[in-house]
Amino acid sequence: MNMKEPDIVIIGAGIAGLATGAQLASEGLCVWLIEQSANVGGYAGGFERKGYHFDIGAHHIGGFKSGDVIDRLLYKLNVREKIEVIYSDPIQAIYGEERINIPFSLNKLQEVLIDNFPKYTVNIKKLMDDLKSFSTALVQNDQHRIASFFRMWSGKTFAEYVLSIIPNKKVLGILSALGPGYGGISANGSAFTLASLLASYNEGAYYVKGGTYKLSKLLMEEIEKRGGRLLNNTKVEQIMTEGSQVVGVKVKNINDEFDTIKTKTVVSAISIKQTYNMLNPNDVNSRFGQRLKQLDIGPSALRLYVTLSSNYNPEVSDISYFPSWDAENWDNDLCYRSQLHQGKALPITLTCFPTKVDSTLAPDNGHIMLMTILTREGFYSDDRTEINRLLEIAEFITPGMNSYITDIELATPNTFKKYTLNDEGSVFGWERTPIQSLRTNALKASIGVNGLFITGQWGPNFGVYGGFLEAETVSEKIVNEFEGVK
Repeated sequence: MNMKEPDIVIIGAGIAGLATGAQLASEGLCVWLIEQSANVGGYAGGFERKGYHFDIGAHHIGGFKSGDVIDRLLYKLNVREKIEVIYSDPIQAIYGEERINIPFSLNKLQEVLIDNFPKYTVNIKKLMDDLKSFSTALVQNDQHRIASFFRMWSGKTFAEYVLSIIPNKKVLGILSALGPGYGGISANGSAFTLASLLASYNEGAYYVKGGTYKLSKLLMEEIEKRGGRLLNNTKVEQIMTEGSQVVGVKVKNINDEFDTIKTKTVVSAISIKQTYNMLNPNDVNSRFGQRLKQLDIGPSALRLYVTLSSNYNPEVSDISYFPSWDAENWDNDLCYRSQLHQGKALPITLTCFPTKVDSTLAPDNGHIMLMTILTREGFYSDDRTEINRLLEIAEFITPGMNSYITDIELATPNTFKKYTLNDEGSVFGWERTPIQSLRTNALKASIGVNGLFITGQWGPNFGVYGGFLEAETVSEKIVNEFEGVK
């Protein structure tokens, strides 16, 4: 058996694993990433069809403001100039028959709210000051201040928090608009989680020119330049421990050949349930397993990837549809399955045209459209039926677009499960309820295995921004441990 000894093994080359690896490699540590699929990126990956470039999942990203979380790491790696970002603001939200443009930027969002609801000016400023202060804490990765906000919002839904300050359902609907499409969370979800999403877009949303996958590939290139390695098409079968100390990982490659990699530090950037199954239960704190059983997986999605001829010109880049202004009742409309059961035609739907902001994604001045609806395993029919249903929704949201379609591809929860390996094809990790936010916050601290670190969207943070934030936090802990050993 071939024994190898990198400083750190990272399981999973999604954006959190890549960001963590890049952070650690920049500190001079030898990092190996083990990825079960062929490509890096996970939901921050991409693919190409006939010259059209598609993002698998991630689209808009916060954190590119000077000194913010993503910007900070890219400058540390001396590669910030290799990533061009395009400011993309706002989204168009449809509430039933009403349409309103909603900015990502907190300052611009505040202006929109005050213009539309001047009666609540003082209340709006109070709430937005909370979010801006929270955003500053995230940018600075100030764990003490972040913890204070967590305590303030602990156990509360976002609706409870907003309505306690601004008793207006339309304001709640606007503030909750990013939740379903960009975080898989409704107004009845965790106040801390939805506030984190809003705060991550403090200075607005950005699109990585060429696709989010370009960011993922760049991080992997930088890890390899610093002596790291990628073992793709390779599965971790076991995290090896002696007592409660990590000593290595056992892996299996695409040819079903086994190998052992010696290391005393493992970072898991995959599902915590999968991580737990790789461990000897006798070496894990019993409370960890108990807490894990209490957690529910978040929703997956149906997503249409559509190519459009050059004759079509979308009016806006992003459109989010909601059945009504009443965000507290969106749970009944959040997932596609409930719509099918109730015979309704229009669930909450996110539609975006990335080529509206980045024409390089399509050849010959064509366009691409991504349509996303949250759902779960088992609550959808055959592909053709689902495509037809989704196209009916598309025709309502963007009248006339369907006649310009040149090609269509559908991703289901099984597709996302296959290519990202997330439990049940989950898009955003755990279900983001108030009680689960409390449980996930405690989960990582209770694993009880020395040398094992958890990062990624299966913790309190999620998405690309959260992946970078978690990477910075975990990397700092690991670097401090290595320096302590020296």
